[in-house]
Amino acid sequence: GRGRGRGRGRGRGRGRGRGRGRGRGRGRGRGRGGLGKRKYDGDNKGGYFKRRKIEENSDEEILEKAKFRRNLKLYNQLISECAKRMNCELALLLFDQLISQSLVPTVFTYTALINACVRSGNVEKSLSYISKMEENGIEPNVITFTTIIKGYTNAFEIEKSLDILELMKAKNVQPNIRTYNQLLRGCLTCGKLEKSGEIYQEVLDSGLTPDKYTISNYILNLLQYFEIEKAEILLSKLTELTKDIDVRVYIRLASVLALSGKLVKSKHYLSLLKDMKYPDSFEQQIQSVRKYVENPPNQFHNSNEPPQENIIFQGSDVWVDDIVEDHDKCKKLEICSGMGEWVIERASNDTESQWLSLEIRLERIYQIWTKMKLKDVKNLGLLAGDAENLVSNNIANRSIKEIYINFPEPPHSGEDKLFNHSFIDRLKGILTKDGKVYVLTDDEAYKCKIHSLFMDHKFICEIDGEKEQVGEVFKHNSFFDEIWEKRGRDKRFYLLYSLQNQ
Repeated sequence: GRGRGRGRGRGRGRGRGRGRGRGRGRGRGRGRGGLGKRKYDGDNKGGYFKRRKIEENSDEEILEKAKFRRNLKLYNQLISECAKRMNCELALLLFDQLISQSLVPTVFTYTALINACVRSGNVEKSLSYISKMEENGIEPNVITFTTIIKGYTNAFEIEKSLDILELMKAKNVQPNIRTYNQLLRGCLTCGKLEKSGEIYQEVLDSGLTPDKYTISNYILNLLQYFEIEKAEILLSKLTELTKDIDVRVYIRLASVLALSGKLVKSKHYLSLLKDMKYPDSFEQQIQSVRKYVENPPNQFHNSNEPPQENIIFQGSDVWVDDIVEDHDKCKKLEICSGMGEWVIERASNDTESQWLSLEIRLERIYQIWTKMKLKDVKNLGLLAGDAENLVSNNIANRSIKEIYINFPEPPHSGEDKLFNHSFIDRLKGILTKDGKVYVLTDDEAYKCKIHSLFMDHKFICEIDGEKEQVGEVFKHNSFFDEIWEKRGRDKRFYLLYSLQNQ
């Protein structure tokens, strides 16, 4: 009955709840009570995902449970979980369903939905909900706008993220330090040094206090362009602010100082690393700096000059043949090089070939450039930018003997920006007649999609197997590979294609 009571009965929901429903625990108040485990596996508050992870429920189950509950707080929780799972489609279905049930979404609901779109790579879709919010009298807040800025910076569209910054200011929404940190991170990824300086100055002018992420991101961007003096001034401010310095700052500074011939200072920052904790994957670069300092070359890189030697930037009219010394060497290309460990190791061990590394993130291109200079790798050229653009405009037809694509990022929704018909067609164009394409992924569904594309373009599949089936043909070891294996993600799928008989 109504009121207080204890009981044990049909529905085994736990916790405090309202109503008549019998359940284990105490129930106070009015209403029908919680859902029993036999039917919906939950507690009396509607938090059935507390005992059972959302991943264990199908999309249909989630929609059914949410419809039965008809609770806005639950819908908000589920849409937020969809963002974590990068499941934009389910988030949109949940949103449409709550509207059909005459529930009124709040700014939290819309922001959670926008985050689901952003994390799924569908930033343009998220923008449409800004207009819908305003149509319904709901004002976007700083978190809403910062989420969209994050989406554009993650998509390497820094100009669009700056447009959102101006939009939020026009709507009298004051950016916070996280907004600016996200923009600085985007500038670092895209190599926008001048713009990062403007953003950092705007932080100071706005009265906000820069935190360790603000200063660290700006320092790292300065060091990409060998702006050592400015970086060291900022580092002194950072050490006053916190003792918890990002280890990458010291590694990057020690590397840039060494390459600039400032060996004593480089040794100083290397000594600071001795007492710091850092991932094992950083040890290789630290050792490279130490070896470089102990056995320096005769010539060093000029300070205050950004790296340009051996690099082709997207949009330039430079061809691969313009940056290689020996045109008779066969050319081998890695696409999606990440931090560059794999391609640098290959180039070091295969000096009879001319290796090329293609990576969209300029931050990583500069890291690869630094590592190859520290190790004195001379047979490696870098291509910075979008893969299809560079393959189409900067690499000659029938010039590449081997292409390696290691761990391409699967699209979470929408169009695949890497593996599509036009990209496969361009790969086919740059391969020599006896050329081969090697693909390595840890996503089985993505592997199947990639395989289908290559088959559509009449490639011959020589290998389609898992790690234990292909042996040493695809020997691979990289920064991200090590991280994933430590986390138990050791499933690997290997594909090898050729143009034989074409």
